[in-house]
Amino acid sequence: MEKAVSTFLTDTVIQEAGKLFGATSSSYRLISDVENFVYEYQRGNASCILRITHHSHRTWHQIMGELDWINYLSNHGINVLKVLHSVKGALVETIKGTQGCFFVTAFRKIKGTSLLESDAWTSSVYTEWGRVMGKMHRVTQHYCPLESSWRRPTWQENDLLVKRTEYLAGQTHLLERIQDILNMVIQLPQDPDAYGLIHGDFTDVNYFLHNDQIIVFDFDDSEYHWFVYDIAVVLHDTVPWLPHYGMTLDEFVKFFWTRFYTGYLTEHSLTAYWLQQLPLFLKLREIMVYLFFHKKWELDALTERQQTLLSSYKNNLENDIRKYNVSFVEDLK
Repeated sequence: MEKAVSTFLTDTVIQEAGKLFGATSSSYRLISDVENFVYEYQRGNASCILRITHHSHRTWHQIMGELDWINYLSNHGINVLKVLHSVKGALVETIKGTQGCFFVTAFRKIKGTSLLESDAWTSSVYTEWGRVMGKMHRVTQHYCPLESSWRRPTWQENDLLVKRTEYLAGQTHLLERIQDILNMVIQLPQDPDAYGLIHGDFTDVNYFLHNDQIIVFDFDDSEYHWFVYDIAVVLHDTVPWLPHYGMTLDEFVKFFWTRFYTGYLTEHSLTAYWLQQLPLFLKLREIMVYLFFHKKWELDALTERQQTLLSSYKNNLENDIRKYNVSFVEDLK
Protein backbone atom coordinates (compact mmCIF):
# COMPACT_ATOMS: atom_id res chain seq x y z
CA MET A 1 0.00 0.00 0.00
CA GLU A 2 1.41 3.37 -1.01
CA LYS A 3 1.95 5.73 1.90
CA ALA A 4 -0.23 8.40 0.31
CA VAL A 5 -3.20 6.03 0.18
CA SER A 6 -2.74 4.89 3.78
CA THR A 7 -3.19 8.47 4.96
CA PHE A 8 -6.63 8.61 3.30
CA LEU A 9 -8.07 5.83 5.48
CA THR A 10 -9.54 7.28 8.65
CA ASP A 11 -11.07 5.55 11.66
CA THR A 12 -14.40 6.97 10.55
CA VAL A 13 -14.14 5.08 7.25
CA ILE A 14 -13.20 1.85 9.05
CA GLN A 15 -16.12 2.12 11.48
CA GLU A 16 -18.58 2.91 8.68
CA ALA A 17 -17.25 -0.02 6.63
CA GLY A 18 -17.75 -2.36 9.57
CA LYS A 19 -21.31 -1.20 10.19
CA LEU A 20 -22.17 -1.76 6.54
CA PHE A 21 -21.12 -5.39 6.93
CA GLY A 22 -22.81 -6.08 10.24
CA ALA A 23 -20.01 -5.47 12.72
CA THR A 24 -21.14 -6.02 16.30
CA SER A 25 -17.96 -4.62 17.82
CA SER A 26 -15.98 -1.44 17.18
CA SER A 27 -12.69 -3.33 17.47
CA TYR A 28 -10.80 -4.23 14.27
CA ARG A 29 -7.54 -6.17 14.03
CA LEU A 30 -5.35 -5.18 11.09
CA ILE A 31 -4.17 -8.25 9.16
CA SER A 32 -2.59 -6.69 6.07
CA ASP A 33 -2.11 -3.34 4.37
CA VAL A 34 0.00 -4.39 1.38
CA GLU A 35 -2.53 -3.78 -1.42
CA ASN A 36 -5.79 -3.51 0.53
CA PHE A 37 -6.61 -2.74 4.14
CA VAL A 38 -7.67 -6.08 5.62
CA TYR A 39 -9.13 -6.43 9.11
CA GLU A 40 -10.61 -9.17 11.26
CA TYR A 41 -13.88 -8.19 12.91
CA GLN A 42 -16.86 -9.70 14.70
CA ARG A 43 -20.25 -10.18 13.07
CA GLY A 44 -22.40 -11.66 15.79
CA ASN A 45 -20.67 -14.82 16.98
CA ALA A 46 -18.68 -15.18 13.76
CA SER A 47 -15.18 -13.94 13.02
CA CYS A 48 -15.13 -12.27 9.62
CA ILE A 49 -12.73 -10.45 7.32
CA LEU A 50 -13.30 -6.86 6.24
CA ARG A 51 -11.42 -5.61 3.18
CA ILE A 52 -11.23 -1.92 2.31
CA THR A 53 -9.87 -1.04 -1.15
CA HIS A 54 -9.00 2.43 -2.39
CA HIS A 55 -10.33 3.24 -5.86
CA SER A 56 -6.77 3.78 -7.12
CA HIS A 57 -6.10 0.05 -6.69
CA ARG A 58 -9.27 -1.57 -8.06
CA THR A 59 -12.50 -0.43 -9.68
CA TRP A 60 -15.95 -1.45 -8.47
CA HIS A 61 -16.40 -3.57 -11.59
CA GLN A 62 -13.08 -5.37 -11.08
CA ILE A 63 -14.01 -6.24 -7.51
CA MET A 64 -17.42 -7.50 -8.60
CA GLY A 65 -15.63 -9.68 -11.15
CA GLU A 66 -13.37 -11.08 -8.43
CA LEU A 67 -16.32 -11.95 -6.19
CA ASP A 68 -18.29 -13.40 -9.09
CA TRP A 69 -15.41 -15.75 -9.91
CA ILE A 70 -14.98 -16.77 -6.26
CA ASN A 71 -18.65 -17.73 -6.12
CA TYR A 72 -18.33 -19.59 -9.44
CA LEU A 73 -15.39 -21.61 -8.11
CA SER A 74 -17.32 -22.40 -4.93
CA ASN A 75 -20.27 -23.63 -7.00
CA HIS A 76 -17.88 -25.91 -8.92
CA GLY A 77 -16.37 -27.67 -5.95
CA ILE A 78 -13.37 -25.49 -5.09
CA ASN A 79 -12.91 -24.73 -1.40
CA VAL A 80 -12.71 -20.94 -1.26
CA LEU A 81 -13.52 -18.24 1.25
CA LYS A 82 -17.21 -17.36 1.57
CA VAL A 83 -18.27 -13.95 0.27
CA LEU A 84 -20.63 -12.02 2.57
CA HIS A 85 -23.38 -9.54 1.76
CA SER A 86 -23.68 -6.18 3.48
CA VAL A 87 -26.64 -5.31 5.70
CA LYS A 88 -28.10 -3.70 2.57
CA GLY A 89 -27.71 -6.92 0.59
CA ALA A 90 -24.78 -5.75 -1.57
CA LEU A 91 -21.51 -7.57 -2.24
CA VAL A 92 -19.55 -4.31 -2.54
CA GLU A 93 -20.26 -1.08 -0.68
CA THR A 94 -18.79 2.33 -1.53
CA ILE A 95 -17.64 4.90 1.03
CA LYS A 96 -16.58 8.40 0.06
CA GLY A 97 -13.29 9.52 1.56
CA THR A 98 -11.35 12.76 1.63
CA GLN A 99 -9.40 11.62 -1.44
CA GLY A 100 -11.62 9.53 -3.71
CA CYS A 101 -13.59 6.56 -2.45
CA PHE A 102 -13.15 3.15 -0.86
CA PHE A 103 -14.80 -0.11 -1.87
CA VAL A 104 -15.67 -2.47 0.97
CA THR A 105 -16.12 -6.24 0.86
CA ALA A 106 -16.34 -8.90 3.55
CA PHE A 107 -15.71 -12.62 3.88
CA ARG A 108 -16.27 -15.35 6.43
CA LYS A 109 -13.01 -16.09 8.23
CA ILE A 110 -11.57 -19.39 7.05
CA LYS A 111 -10.94 -22.26 9.43
CA GLY A 112 -7.51 -23.83 9.34
CA THR A 113 -3.87 -22.83 9.43
CA SER A 114 -1.25 -21.75 6.95
CA LEU A 115 1.32 -24.17 5.58
CA LEU A 116 3.94 -22.54 7.81
CA GLU A 117 1.81 -22.72 10.96
CA SER A 118 0.72 -26.31 10.34
CA ASP A 119 4.29 -27.46 9.58
CA ALA A 120 2.78 -29.69 6.88
CA TRP A 121 5.71 -29.75 4.47
CA THR A 122 4.68 -33.08 2.95
CA SER A 123 4.48 -34.64 -0.50
CA SER A 124 0.74 -35.14 -0.07
CA VAL A 125 0.20 -31.41 0.53
CA TYR A 126 2.30 -30.50 -2.52
CA THR A 127 0.24 -32.92 -4.62
CA GLU A 128 -3.06 -31.56 -3.28
CA TRP A 129 -1.84 -28.02 -3.96
CA GLY A 130 -1.28 -28.94 -7.60
CA ARG A 131 -4.63 -30.74 -7.81
CA VAL A 132 -6.56 -27.71 -6.55
CA MET A 133 -4.80 -25.42 -9.03
CA GLY A 134 -5.46 -27.87 -11.85
CA LYS A 135 -9.15 -28.01 -10.96
CA MET A 136 -9.37 -24.22 -10.84
CA HIS A 137 -7.88 -24.04 -14.33
CA ARG A 138 -10.15 -26.78 -15.67
CA VAL A 139 -13.47 -25.43 -14.39
CA THR A 140 -12.56 -21.83 -15.27
CA GLN A 141 -12.34 -22.69 -18.97
CA HIS A 142 -16.15 -22.47 -18.99
CA TYR A 143 -16.41 -19.33 -16.85
CA CYS A 144 -17.95 -16.09 -18.07
CA PRO A 145 -18.63 -13.21 -15.67
CA LEU A 146 -22.28 -12.54 -14.90
CA GLU A 147 -21.86 -9.05 -16.38
CA SER A 148 -19.41 -8.36 -19.21
CA SER A 149 -18.24 -5.18 -17.45
CA TRP A 150 -17.04 -7.34 -14.54
CA ARG A 151 -14.36 -9.01 -16.63
CA ARG A 152 -11.05 -9.05 -14.76
CA PRO A 153 -7.98 -7.35 -16.30
CA THR A 154 -5.61 -9.13 -18.65
CA TRP A 155 -1.99 -9.60 -17.63
CA GLN A 156 -0.92 -6.74 -19.92
CA GLU A 157 -3.24 -4.39 -18.02
CA ASN A 158 -1.47 -5.11 -14.75
CA ASP A 159 -0.48 -1.82 -13.11
CA LEU A 160 3.10 -3.02 -12.66
CA LEU A 161 3.59 -3.48 -16.40
CA VAL A 162 1.60 -0.43 -17.44
CA LYS A 163 3.75 1.84 -15.26
CA ARG A 164 7.06 0.00 -15.67
CA THR A 165 8.86 2.97 -17.25
CA GLU A 166 7.81 5.09 -14.27
CA TYR A 167 8.90 2.53 -11.68
CA LEU A 168 12.22 1.83 -13.44
CA ALA A 169 13.03 5.37 -14.56
CA GLY A 170 16.67 5.59 -15.63
CA GLN A 171 17.13 1.81 -16.01
CA THR A 172 17.12 1.96 -19.81
CA HIS A 173 19.03 -1.25 -20.49
CA LEU A 174 16.84 -3.25 -18.13
CA LEU A 175 13.65 -1.81 -19.63
CA GLU A 176 14.86 -2.92 -23.07
CA ARG A 177 15.54 -6.40 -21.72
CA ILE A 178 12.08 -6.51 -20.14
CA GLN A 179 10.51 -5.47 -23.43
CA ASP A 180 12.33 -8.33 -25.19
CA ILE A 181 10.85 -10.81 -22.70
CA LEU A 182 7.37 -9.31 -23.00
CA ASN A 183 7.58 -9.57 -26.79
CA MET A 184 8.26 -13.31 -26.48
CA VAL A 185 5.29 -13.75 -24.14
CA ILE A 186 2.91 -11.71 -26.30
CA GLN A 187 3.53 -13.99 -29.28
CA LEU A 188 2.36 -17.12 -27.44
CA PRO A 189 -1.01 -18.59 -28.50
CA GLN A 190 -3.95 -18.11 -26.15
CA ASP A 191 -5.31 -21.64 -26.35
CA PRO A 192 -8.48 -22.07 -24.25
CA ASP A 193 -6.96 -25.05 -22.42
CA ALA A 194 -3.85 -23.04 -21.54
CA TYR A 195 -5.08 -19.46 -21.08
CA GLY A 196 -7.81 -18.01 -18.89
CA LEU A 197 -8.58 -16.43 -15.54
CA ILE A 198 -6.00 -17.39 -12.90
CA HIS A 199 -5.54 -16.72 -9.20
CA GLY A 200 -2.20 -15.05 -9.83
CA ASP A 201 -0.83 -15.49 -6.30
CA PHE A 202 -1.69 -19.05 -5.21
CA THR A 203 1.31 -19.24 -2.88
CA ASP A 204 1.49 -20.81 0.57
CA VAL A 205 0.32 -17.57 2.25
CA ASN A 206 -2.96 -17.53 0.32
CA TYR A 207 -4.47 -20.82 1.38
CA PHE A 208 -5.21 -22.57 4.65
CA LEU A 209 -5.13 -26.28 5.46
CA HIS A 210 -8.17 -27.68 7.27
CA ASN A 211 -8.99 -31.38 7.64
CA ASP A 212 -6.45 -32.22 4.91
CA GLN A 213 -8.15 -29.83 2.49
CA ILE A 214 -6.85 -26.63 0.92
CA ILE A 215 -9.05 -23.54 1.21
CA VAL A 216 -8.05 -20.73 -1.15
CA PHE A 217 -8.36 -17.00 -0.49
CA ASP A 218 -7.05 -13.58 -1.61
CA PHE A 219 -8.11 -13.42 -5.27
CA ASP A 220 -7.14 -9.75 -5.57
CA ASP A 221 -4.46 -10.51 -8.19
CA SER A 222 -6.73 -12.62 -10.40
CA GLU A 223 -6.29 -11.78 -14.07
CA TYR A 224 -6.42 -13.34 -17.52
CA HIS A 225 -3.11 -15.05 -18.11
CA TRP A 226 -1.56 -18.32 -19.18
CA PHE A 227 -2.16 -21.14 -16.72
CA VAL A 228 1.55 -21.90 -16.68
CA TYR A 229 2.16 -18.47 -15.13
CA ASP A 230 0.04 -19.50 -12.13
CA ILE A 231 2.43 -22.44 -11.71
CA ALA A 232 5.48 -20.21 -12.19
CA VAL A 233 4.32 -17.97 -9.33
CA VAL A 234 4.36 -20.94 -6.95
CA LEU A 235 7.76 -22.13 -8.19
CA HIS A 236 9.25 -18.64 -7.93
CA ASP A 237 7.67 -17.24 -4.77
CA THR A 238 7.25 -20.26 -2.50
CA VAL A 239 9.57 -23.14 -3.37
CA PRO A 240 12.85 -21.41 -2.37
CA TRP A 241 11.55 -20.92 1.19
CA LEU A 242 10.22 -24.44 1.78
CA PRO A 243 12.33 -26.95 3.76
CA HIS A 244 14.65 -28.72 1.30
CA TYR A 245 15.21 -31.94 3.29
CA GLY A 246 18.97 -31.66 2.78
CA MET A 247 18.66 -31.31 -1.01
CA THR A 248 20.16 -28.55 -3.11
CA LEU A 249 17.68 -25.96 -4.38
CA ASP A 250 17.54 -27.48 -7.88
CA GLU A 251 17.09 -30.98 -6.44
CA PHE A 252 14.24 -29.78 -4.26
CA VAL A 253 12.59 -27.95 -7.17
CA LYS A 254 12.53 -31.28 -9.04
CA PHE A 255 11.15 -33.03 -5.93
CA PHE A 256 8.42 -30.42 -5.45
CA TRP A 257 7.61 -30.13 -9.15
CA THR A 258 7.02 -33.84 -9.75
CA ARG A 259 4.61 -34.01 -6.82
CA PHE A 260 2.83 -30.74 -7.56
CA TYR A 261 2.31 -31.55 -11.24
CA THR A 262 1.21 -35.10 -10.43
CA GLY A 263 -1.68 -33.55 -8.53
CA TYR A 264 -2.31 -31.01 -11.27
CA LEU A 265 -2.60 -33.79 -13.85
CA THR A 266 -5.49 -35.42 -11.99
CA GLU A 267 -7.62 -32.39 -12.91
CA HIS A 268 -6.02 -30.76 -15.95
CA SER A 269 -3.06 -31.23 -18.24
CA LEU A 270 -0.77 -28.93 -20.15
CA THR A 271 1.13 -30.06 -23.23
CA ALA A 272 4.91 -30.36 -23.23
CA TYR A 273 4.98 -27.12 -25.24
CA TRP A 274 3.57 -25.18 -22.28
CA LEU A 275 5.79 -26.87 -19.71
CA GLN A 276 8.76 -25.88 -21.86
CA GLN A 277 7.66 -22.25 -21.42
CA LEU A 278 8.06 -22.39 -17.63
CA PRO A 279 11.56 -20.78 -17.68
CA LEU A 280 10.11 -17.88 -19.69
CA PHE A 281 7.24 -17.43 -17.24
CA LEU A 282 9.61 -17.69 -14.29
CA LYS A 283 11.50 -14.81 -15.88
CA LEU A 284 8.23 -12.90 -16.27
CA ARG A 285 7.53 -13.48 -12.59
CA GLU A 286 10.98 -12.10 -11.74
CA ILE A 287 10.05 -8.97 -13.68
CA MET A 288 6.77 -8.59 -11.80
CA VAL A 289 8.41 -9.01 -8.40
CA TYR A 290 11.20 -6.56 -9.29
CA LEU A 291 8.59 -4.01 -10.36
CA PHE A 292 6.58 -4.65 -7.19
CA PHE A 293 9.64 -3.88 -5.07
CA HIS A 294 10.11 -0.58 -6.89
CA LYS A 295 6.46 0.30 -6.42
CA LYS A 296 6.32 -0.50 -2.70
CA TRP A 297 9.75 0.18 -1.23
CA GLU A 298 11.26 3.49 -0.19
CA LEU A 299 14.09 3.41 -2.72
CA ASP A 300 16.04 6.17 -1.00
CA ALA A 301 15.97 4.32 2.33
CA LEU A 302 16.54 0.68 1.45
CA THR A 303 17.70 -1.82 4.03
CA GLU A 304 20.79 -3.89 3.29
CA ARG A 305 18.57 -6.91 2.55
CA GLN A 306 16.43 -4.89 0.13
CA GLN A 307 19.50 -3.57 -1.66
CA THR A 308 20.85 -7.11 -2.02
CA LEU A 309 17.53 -8.39 -3.39
CA LEU A 310 17.21 -5.60 -5.94
CA SER A 311 20.79 -6.09 -7.13
CA SER A 312 20.25 -9.83 -7.46
CA TYR A 313 17.03 -9.45 -9.46
CA LYS A 314 18.53 -6.82 -11.72
CA ASN A 315 21.59 -8.95 -12.42
CA ASN A 316 19.47 -12.02 -13.20
CA LEU A 317 17.23 -10.07 -15.55
CA GLU A 318 19.95 -8.17 -17.39
CA ASN A 319 22.12 -11.27 -17.85
CA ASP A 320 19.30 -13.77 -18.49
CA ILE A 321 20.30 -16.00 -15.58
CA ARG A 322 17.84 -18.85 -15.13
CA LYS A 323 16.04 -19.17 -11.83
CA TYR A 324 16.55 -22.94 -11.73
CA ASN A 325 18.61 -25.41 -13.73
CA VAL A 326 15.68 -27.77 -14.13
CA SER A 327 13.96 -29.33 -17.14
CA PHE A 328 10.28 -29.27 -16.30
CA VAL A 329 9.49 -31.79 -19.04
CA GLU A 330 12.34 -34.26 -18.71
CA ASP A 331 12.09 -34.37 -14.92
CA LEU A 332 8.54 -35.74 -15.18
CA LYS A 333 9.75 -38.86 -17.00
